[in-house]
Amino acid sequence: IPYSVQEYLSSDYTPTAPWVLSAYTEMLELLELAKMRYPKIRHAIQASILALKEYMAYTRQTRAYALAIGKSIAL
Repeated sequence: IPYSVQEYLSSDYTPTAPWVLSAYTEMLELLELAKMRYPKIRHAIQASILALKEYMAYTRQTRAYALAIGKSIAL
C-alpha cells in the first residue's frame, strides 16, 4: 500500500503538495482494511498507521499544509 501511494505521488506530472494529505488519508483507510485481512502482521500495519497519523498531525500544524489545502481547492 505505501509503495503504491509513493508511486502515485512521485509522478512528474502530479502536483504533489495538494494531493499528499488526501492520498495519506486514503492510505490510512487501506491500512485499516489490511489489518483485518492480514492478522499475522497486524502489529506492523498498526505501527505504520500510528506513524502516519503522527506525521499527518504534525503536518496540519504547518504553513505548508495551509498552502497545500488552498492549492487543492483552486484545482
